[in-house]
Amino acid sequence: MDTITELQRIESELKYLRDYLPVITKAEINEAYLWRKIQTD
Repeated sequence: MDTITELQRIESELKYLRDYLPVITKAEINEAYLWRKIQTD
């Protein structure tokens, strides 16, 4: 799986979590997304 596809999959998962687990703040999700992106670069 290429990097773009992987990042899109991660992003969609994070959007799902944000929608269905409101205890997770947008800031925490953004931080997790950026951390994962850095790890895969």
